Amino acid sequence: MSISEYNEPAIVNSGALHPLKTMVPVKHGQTYRLELNPELYEGVRFGWINVHSHKQTWHIKNFRLVCQVKPVSYQGSFSCSDSELTRIWYTGAYTVKLNLQKDYFGAILMERSDRHSWTGDAYPSQAASMVAFGNYDFVKANTINTADLNNGILSYSLYWVLSLIDYANYTGDLEFVQKYIDNACNKLNIAYQHFGKSPKLGFYGWDERLGAGFENPNIRESQYAYSMLTIRSWVEFAHLMKQIGRSDLAQKYTTYASEKFAEERKKKNWQNDFGLHASADAINTGLTTPKENALFYQRNYTDRVNRLSYSPFNEYFILGAMAKMQKYEEAISAVKDCWGGQIKYGGTTFFEVYRPSWNAILDKNDAPPNNQCGYTSLTHPWSAGVVKWLSEEVLGIKPMEPGFKVFEIVPHLGDTISYVNGSIPTLKGLIYASFNVKSGLTTLLIPKGTLAKRVAIPIGVNTVKALF
Repeated sequence: MSISEYNEPAIVNSGALHPLKTMVPVKHGQTYRLELNPELYEGVRFGWINVHSHKQTWHIKNFRLVCQVKPVSYQGSFSCSDSELTRIWYTGAYTVKLNLQKDYFGAILMERSDRHSWTGDAYPSQAASMVAFGNYDFVKANTINTADLNNGILSYSLYWVLSLIDYANYTGDLEFVQKYIDNACNKLNIAYQHFGKSPKLGFYGWDERLGAGFENPNIRESQYAYSMLTIRSWVEFAHLMKQIGRSDLAQKYTTYASEKFAEERKKKNWQNDFGLHASADAINTGLTTPKENALFYQRNYTDRVNRLSYSPFNEYFILGAMAKMQKYEEAISAVKDCWGGQIKYGGTTFFEVYRPSWNAILDKNDAPPNNQCGYTSLTHPWSAGVVKWLSEEVLGIKPMEPGFKVFEIVPHLGDTISYVNGSIPTLKGLIYASFNVKSGLTTLLIPKGTLAKRVAIPIGVNTVKALF
């Protein structure tokens, strides 16, 4: 028997990154069962029964595939006039759901010796999970689980800090944040010691522009990106510390950020050295000027192919930068090229890596090229950041203070979306918004004990809104 995520049996030869997926089944009475690991748990899209020979008449009575999932309900929602975007939201959420293990967030469905929780991978996975499922207790447990892990990857320590900030913003659980302030500060202080010294990063992304995974991760683009990610982490942590009354830490990390960003600006033509990923991390600091953003945009974002990363994980940060530059129409186009392209390829979940060119040279569900990681996973929850992006940027519901005590509803429909509606779960209840440009109808449902401080209503042109 064989299983695979592709339309051909997985490799027969066993290895550290290529666990055996084709085996002689184990007989239990009149039942034959494929047992690939002690958990009897695997990700399956395609299966095969291979009969090499037989000596008498036989028949198969039935097939059974036992489904094991962690119970979780969809609390959030998203829908819009572009059905492709709606499908992308739910496919991303489903990808996370399939990878929820008993006690932690898994990083991959089909076993490849890395099904454990990868700290950095968990950042967009947990974000999508909170938006779609509101399973804050499980996100909290995984944050604890990964608090002292970075998987040997420097950027993953910073993604853990950003995960802690996300959790605080979505739940308002500041007591938990207080317990982990020292842990977060230690990570941020180590990053300060690294700044400008070209440390060994371990990994920054599968994209060749980032050193092709573990092959050559310490190239200049990755170093620039890591330095900007460091500044972003200082900025966002300082903002959270200010909100919870730790003015000392707020001042410390605000100073770190302004000091180091000023040093970058002193370098002649510093922006010319920043490629797509480094510029995205720079823009996501929130410290770049409109003029700097315009230069970054012209250099890196106008080409539809260039602005796509090989990894949907890294593309999430590129989308964040495009939103900060108010390039929503282009960002929506990138969402459709990256995540929509995966669905066109045959994906029912989202992938570890993806290139639109696969659709031109491979048939639907053909096995894609493999990487250093072994099997290219077609069910990889680090690709789910688009779920949070669609809810926060297109639907427009975004926390401004921890726990959605204060929040904004500012939709960005681009030039093609005529309506959008959806909800985000909070501990106070669902926040629901619906905007229909054609009918002019808007509906907002706001839980008691929260304040929608900033609300924008689209009135037919994406750049013009009524604000109150």
